[in-house]
Amino acid sequence: MASRAPSGTNTQPWKVYGVTGEKRDEMVERVCKAQMELTTQPELVNQYKETFAYYPETWISPFIERRRENGWGLYRLLNIQKGEKEQMARQQLRNFQ
Repeated sequence: MASRAPSGTNTQPWKVYGVTGEKRDEMVERVCKAQMELTTQPELVNQYKETFAYYPETWISPFIERRRENGWGLYRLLNIQKGEKEQMARQQLRNFQ
């Protein structure tokens, strides 16, 4: 985790590649397809492991409350109600698009 944490000068050891056009569209399609599969078949999650834990396994206060407030605030703006899983999944796909 320390290798990805900001330093005193806020430098991180990342390399970033930009993808545009047809290749970008192909990547977006593949990632969205994988995300849709996970939505309908959650048991597939083990096929898509992250290289490092981006989110904590257990959220604690005050972070869990902030996360919920932010998420429900966004859904309220989009007129998505609690429990509307299909609309939530569709909105989540926008993160990948």
